[in-house]
Amino acid sequence: MAKLLILLTSLVLTVQILWGDSLVRLESIAQSLDDPVLVGNAGDGSGRLFFVEQAGRILVFEGGTVLTDPFLDITSRVTSGAERGLLGLVFHPSYASNGRFFVNYTQSSSGQLRTIIAEYQRSPIDPDKADISSERILLEIEQPFNNHNGGMLAFGPDGYLYISVGDGGAAGDPQGNAQNLSNLLGKILRIDVDQTFPYSIPSDNPFLNTEGARGEIWAYGLRNVWRFSFDEATGRLFAGDVGQADWEEIDLITRGGNFGWNRMEGNSCFPPGTVSCDTAGLILPITEMDHSIGQAVTGGYVYRGEQNSPLLGSYIFGDYISGRVWSLTERGDGSWLRQEILRTEYSISSFGQGEDNELYLVDYNGGEVFKLVFSWREVLANAADGTVFNGKFHSRIVLANNGSDEVTGSLRFYTSNGQLASMTMDGVTATEFSFTVTGRSSTVLETDGLSEPIFIGWAEVFVDGEVTSTLQYVLKNAAGKPVAEAGIVSSPPTRRLTGAVFRNTAVGTDTGIAVVNPSATDQVQISVVVRDLNDDVVLTVGAQLEPRQHSSGYVSALGELPDPFVGTILIDASEEISGILISTIDGVHSASLPFAQ
Repeated sequence: MAKLLILLTSLVLTVQILWGDSLVRLESIAQSLDDPVLVGNAGDGSGRLFFVEQAGRILVFEGGTVLTDPFLDITSRVTSGAERGLLGLVFHPSYASNGRFFVNYTQSSSGQLRTIIAEYQRSPIDPDKADISSERILLEIEQPFNNHNGGMLAFGPDGYLYISVGDGGAAGDPQGNAQNLSNLLGKILRIDVDQTFPYSIPSDNPFLNTEGARGEIWAYGLRNVWRFSFDEATGRLFAGDVGQADWEEIDLITRGGNFGWNRMEGNSCFPPGTVSCDTAGLILPITEMDHSIGQAVTGGYVYRGEQNSPLLGSYIFGDYISGRVWSLTERGDGSWLRQEILRTEYSISSFGQGEDNELYLVDYNGGEVFKLVFSWREVLANAADGTVFNGKFHSRIVLANNGSDEVTGSLRFYTSNGQLASMTMDGVTATEFSFTVTGRSSTVLETDGLSEPIFIGWAEVFVDGEVTSTLQYVLKNAAGKPVAEAGIVSSPPTRRLTGAVFRNTAVGTDTGIAVVNPSATDQVQISVVVRDLNDDVVLTVGAQLEPRQHSSGYVSALGELPDPFVGTILIDASEEISGILISTIDGVHSASLPFAQ
């Protein structure tokens, strides 16, 4: 049985937002691209990435370098600009053997804009080039306006090709296309590209035998799905539908589903101000965001990569305008928890996925592609107003199972005197809660209703199997208003903790280092040494920790050092310990430290 121990501290602090210390950071892998809109992979075992430029080029990224010659250049065939261009790329599931891939682009001819779905072949002599003469057009869709062209292509786990098509453009879907089953606009389509040319319609498509309906339609009532993706583990289809007046949304696309546009935008009747509308048979989004948060949603992917992250099994998506990135994690009751995990200054035109299921982010205006690197470091956010903490407590623990087998476990909370604290979860009050996490997924445990104040305490997660966890907690005043919020990351119990010390504010007074003894029976002797980057010692402190006890050393000398202070910390102990660094500079919570052995 594995045990993860997490130290809790209820300091009432004014907390700065440190976006650089969030659950994910960005690592630039390619620059100087021209209006990039997509990252894809061929699934052929080469490990290559393919970057799509809106004007009509596809570039190969291999061995850390963007190859000089493009894989495909169809700029002469593409009408580009605003929401038009080369918008989608997908490789056939058997690309390694058949060399087939598909593109989605717009083309204007004789004043008529069309969406083109075309097939190409890999060059027979150069795997880093396509045969530009091999184009076969599978589908053409006339567009009544220049915007809302959709653009995404993806093969589902069923081997069929899925296509997103916008509602035709203008504003408010003036032609009523999204609700009209007789045309392909405002839909997600599903076709079979392996039987006959140009394509056939799968026999289980929902509207194949509906009079007057187009058989290609898989789902409808969509405004402009720019990016969608399938979850590799579950096969579920997630789509980001770009909103109009007020709301952005993420939908779980299902067979034959009507997702409401233009009767509804998100969960609200459309147009704005409409008192009521007929919602019968409509499928509502799993999350929506008003335009104070995001204004052009960019759908992403469920993270199924190999990094040790609490976001394993969560859907990662962003916004083109605000540059924010969120995660969506499904709760046990089927509802979804949305958390902001990153703020950027980038115009997020797309996310991408490598063969290893690692994720990438595309900055359209900056012409750059980033890899998402996940961390156990949490966002420190939310400001206190000086209100004294009175013992109310809310916790959110995310458990990620990186293995393929189901794991079970239990959660307990302890007060500073080592006593079990009662908490409430899903309406049940107890001192211990059990949980189950299926393979390659995560679950969220949320508790509330603390039985007594915890000023220093901890949570223990007991697991039958290998699982990782992270904790967020919120302290509330008597009125239930949050007064401080932070994320805390524990280290596995060890006899030596090492790491970097960060001081993130200007002139201050003290910085506190907290260490906890997880043992219920044994005393622990500890020694703490802090050095600056010149390896000069700025603090040495020792302490004896009683069972289930914590200790904090305050480094007043740090208040005299230039800002910011960066140094190293070494904690030696006679028995296993866990720890967290909490910096308190003139009442500012400035940094927390996940230790590494």
